Amino acid sequence: MEKKKSKKDLVVSLVIFLALIGYFFIANWETASSWAIALLGFGLIIFIHELGHFLVARACDIDCEAFSIGMSIGTPYLFGVKKAEGGLRIRLLPKTSGVREDIEDDCLWIVRVPLGFKEDGDTEYCLGPLPIGGFVKMKGQDDSGPVDSEKDDDPRSFVNKSVGKRMAVVSAGVIFNVIGAFLLFAGLARYGLDKVPAVVGYVAEDSPAQEAGIEPGDEIVSINGRKMEVGGRSNLDYTHIVLAGILGGEEEPVAMKLRRGEDQLRQVEIKPSNASRTQMFGIYKPKVLEVAEFQDAEEYYQRVGLQPGDEIFAIEGEHISNYQDYRDKLKEIYKPHITFSAKRFAENDDLLEAVSSRFKLSYPVTTGNLYNRTDNLANVYSLVPPLKINGGIGVFDPRIDEPEKLSDSRFVRGDVVLQAGNVKFPTFKQLNEVVSKHENKPLELVVLREYEGPRKEVTVTVTPEVREKGGDPKIGINPVLAMSMPIIADTSSSGENYPAAELPKAARILEANGENVSDYFDIISILQNKEIKKLSLKLELESGEKQSYSLELNDGKRFELVKELAEPEPFDDLRVEYRGENIIQAFQLGTYWVGDMLGQSISTIKGLFERKIGADMLSGPIGIARISHRIVEQQDFAFYLYFMGMISCFLAVMNFLPIPVVDGGVFLLLVIEKIKGSPVSYNVQKVLIYIGLALIALLFAVVIFNDISNIINGS
Repeated sequence: MEKKKSKKDLVVSLVIFLALIGYFFIANWETASSWAIALLGFGLIIFIHELGHFLVARACDIDCEAFSIGMSIGTPYLFGVKKAEGGLRIRLLPKTSGVREDIEDDCLWIVRVPLGFKEDGDTEYCLGPLPIGGFVKMKGQDDSGPVDSEKDDDPRSFVNKSVGKRMAVVSAGVIFNVIGAFLLFAGLARYGLDKVPAVVGYVAEDSPAQEAGIEPGDEIVSINGRKMEVGGRSNLDYTHIVLAGILGGEEEPVAMKLRRGEDQLRQVEIKPSNASRTQMFGIYKPKVLEVAEFQDAEEYYQRVGLQPGDEIFAIEGEHISNYQDYRDKLKEIYKPHITFSAKRFAENDDLLEAVSSRFKLSYPVTTGNLYNRTDNLANVYSLVPPLKINGGIGVFDPRIDEPEKLSDSRFVRGDVVLQAGNVKFPTFKQLNEVVSKHENKPLELVVLREYEGPRKEVTVTVTPEVREKGGDPKIGINPVLAMSMPIIADTSSSGENYPAAELPKAARILEANGENVSDYFDIISILQNKEIKKLSLKLELESGEKQSYSLELNDGKRFELVKELAEPEPFDDLRVEYRGENIIQAFQLGTYWVGDMLGQSISTIKGLFERKIGADMLSGPIGIARISHRIVEQQDFAFYLYFMGMISCFLAVMNFLPIPVVDGGVFLLLVIEKIKGSPVSYNVQKVLIYIGLALIALLFAVVIFNDISNIINGS
């Protein structure tokens, strides 16, 4: 009686739970439906993989006890359906799959649907609550470990089939994933898929690409001999450039064939730079001058005064026609802000109005660029501005964070660093030195804060920590130059450009050449006039005393500053359609894409072992689901299908690694059995299974940790 009451309570609880899920789904239809589509796609990939095992096992007359999509680690399955004599048997919340005894006690509830079947079926079809995998449970093979063939005399047992049949069953899942990806890619190739082409949008100064003679607008048609040509057209895209840098050897040159203009082809060789982790060669994405549509970015559009679809045609009143023009104009401007002019169109594409937008400029602390780092501090004719916090992990950002999240124990975007430890107005180099000395020890930073009220000094205590193997201690801030504060944090020499000026640290600049100075841009304005040969400064020292200094100016470079937009660039990526003109070309392109994804997956795994790729870059099921959800919300549905094809290929490669527990490890044991003429011993298999489980558990822990860290950090 108590048992029935307990089951009744469970049924009521289940109904309430499902009702709550249904209510949440309806109340949050857009978000919930996109998550449902994302999980459905991932589940479909798993289904195809397990279907391969199942169909080939049935063809080999192997008794398949259960076919499950989704796992049930420590939980019951949601339900199980099996063909039984007289009709379908449906078990609600079964504890195990494929059970053949004690079916009444093994589940919450059993329902029988009369359909007139004359005999029981072999397989129970189950759905697990965790969409992170699936399995086919065959007689003679158990997920918890191997089965001793000597104790199993059933001719329909997996272990009693020939090595060839077992190899076919084990490899079928991977083969089906590859076939599924091919059919998906071929269909997309026939329909057409928009991707960012392998076209050079912008070339960084002093980068390997610039040294090789690559120019904006060049189309890369071949990388190390690979061109994926269909119908006389190369089908490389921008990701091939990125991966050639990431996965290439440190000293291995990369051969590229470029198309410049309509017919001009030339061969170049690039040596990857170690200046960045991704080794991008200094080649940036091609972009169009149309404002992109960012997800959940209404505040961004309000701040900058632009709308998706606006076409930018001028900067500071000067016409620009492409992304390279924008980058070139940006180099010439040294101001607090930059003004964009754009055309806005009506829904019928008629010109509606011309609008202007003002973007704030940010001045990073490093001189040169990613490929030309120098030891000199960013400076204005040797004068080094103070530091300002422009963002970072855990930094309060008034643009996006709620006011109640603000506290004096956090940095705020815009804080000016007055003191770090005992160092007043530290430069970037000095701040790093102080942070390094305080590894895992409290460090006090005094900042000048101007947020919701008058300026005030705030002391924030942080503990510098090493966040990546082999890295330096960090405090999670992204500093830039506080150009609006005319304080001398330090002075710097720039070699032949100008000598180091011996000026007092922490002094305020009051005048330059007799003109009042309110920020560093006032000094830059004077320095840009090459006819002026002397810079006379009036300073106010920390003591309050006023002193005058004079600097002799030369005709060379007068300041070392880099700049970028303080907001994300509004420009959309250039996209072109990749398409097979007929079914043969679609199949050819689909074959290229499958081979490409399999190759990238293998190279990624190889890069992990060679430490070219960090384990922190891996994503697990949570990360894949989040990425899938974003793609469903933000991208074309065709691109979501393309992403599912990528995951299918990666799943195929991961499953065929020679690790016990996964298909590749089982296949390797079968190869050994074929060579030696007898199975690997039961005890050895048990040890290998446990090793494999430990490796999978470790990998699972790493990727789940990465997924959770990315959620916490908002990435």
